[in-house]
Amino acid sequence: MRILALSSLTLLSCAAALLPPRTAAACGGCFHGADESAPSVVTGHRMALSVSPTRTVLWDQVQYAGDPKDFAWVLPVGPGATIEASSDAWFESLEAVSATHVMSSTITCNGRDVRQTEGSFGGGCSGGTRSTADVAAPRETSGTPMREGSDPGVSVEHEGTVGPYETVTLKANDATSLHTWLTSHGYAVPTDIDPVIDAYVAAGSEFIALRLAPGAGVKQMTPVRVVTPGASPVLPLRMVAAGTGANVSIVLYVISEGRYAAQNFPAADVPVSDLSWDWASSSSNYAELRDQALSKDGFLTSFVASKAFTATVQTPDGEANYRVGADQAGYDNLTDLYFAQAAADENEPDKCGGISDEVATASSLVQETCATGDGCIAATKFECGGFTDIAAALTGMHPPDVWITRLEANLSRPALADDLVLEAASSQIGVSSWHTASESINLPCDPNAPPPDDADSTASTDDDSGGFCLCNMRPVLPNTTAALSSAVALLFAARRARRYRKAHRGRELTGRTSR
Repeated sequence: MRILALSSLTLLSCAAALLPPRTAAACGGCFHGADESAPSVVTGHRMALSVSPTRTVLWDQVQYAGDPKDFAWVLPVGPGATIEASSDAWFESLEAVSATHVMSSTITCNGRDVRQTEGSFGGGCSGGTRSTADVAAPRETSGTPMREGSDPGVSVEHEGTVGPYETVTLKANDATSLHTWLTSHGYAVPTDIDPVIDAYVAAGSEFIALRLAPGAGVKQMTPVRVVTPGASPVLPLRMVAAGTGANVSIVLYVISEGRYAAQNFPAADVPVSDLSWDWASSSSNYAELRDQALSKDGFLTSFVASKAFTATVQTPDGEANYRVGADQAGYDNLTDLYFAQAAADENEPDKCGGISDEVATASSLVQETCATGDGCIAATKFECGGFTDIAAALTGMHPPDVWITRLEANLSRPALADDLVLEAASSQIGVSSWHTASESINLPCDPNAPPPDDADSTASTDDDSGGFCLCNMRPVLPNTTAALSSAVALLFAARRARRYRKAHRGRELTGRTSR
């Protein structure tokens, strides 16, 4: 079951004989099999980066177009990096609380206050529900053992499996040796990426290679995360260039004790004062303004929240906006939403109920291990049901001090010549993802016209229980624009019918009296 507040987005992957778009996980370069006659093109990355003084955690999902035969992904990492399983619920819940929504201004039609809402923009994911059976299905071997080296200049530091993936951590003495190892194991390295690999090897990077074996039997790829010792607020965009086309979209969630911004890329800005709302299509011009803002290879800060995992995130009218599961229970904070969504993805009831307020608001440092009396919090306190993404994100930080910054970009291929370096933002204030359009076009009525005699003068703003009020349709789900237009027409028609019946009854009574 998907979060109702999510729009239709596609979880990523560079691989696995699937129709586009399909999904896989983890940041880095997407290298297709050597026999790939029509390689797919990476069109987007959705990532999260948790940075604490003691470690850095990177999550990523890649959106692609094409029909690749297998999944192949390579990421440069620092020494000691490990790869772990993640969950679809992580990005689903992050997307839900941070996605941009635009509202019309409130107008009065026939005595009723009316408002419409759309969202979201800029990336996200959708797909079928993933079950345990999807991940555990039998699969063939890759045909090329991961450990067998083809060059003495490459050592295999670690080998294992994460969900349906084969993974290996490599250390190379030189770029030529690494290139030989990759190509001999079925990774087709683009020629223009050779200098990039050379630079990472020269800087002392190790590499994690991950591949989905043919016949893995998954319907939707399982996300993974990479944990590296030490603080490293850098995103390896140079390697991301592997497999991309002319442009690649980026949605990045930075999780740290403070608001972050791009240091070496320009800041993009959407002029929200120019927002207009078209009542005929139930939509705004935000998408166009966003495209213009991102056309110069800059990063847009579209959402910033402090106390990110515990703060109440609501709609402007104060409702719990995020509904999950068969009973569509409402949730108003990221922590509760994450565990509820994880349970729903597994077709299970939510047995976690979020994290206790005592733990979530404690000011102590979260550590992987914490003995009684040490004055810290064990990361396991933020785990439930085997879902560990929040624990992974908070380790090394103080929960009440944690912020989430959402950055968005649509980078041209030349812009990927540099890694993204992040720094503390000059402004440490929040940024709302809800906006109201100041201008309206194609109004459904004349707001200055007096209400009809039978108008319900007691109707309140944003009451979506009756009449034709389309208040807070949060957000407009895929392909619902036409449905909303139809709903408007039906509600107007129903109102006209009620007026007609009332008037007709009045004429009948008058006629009986006169007789």
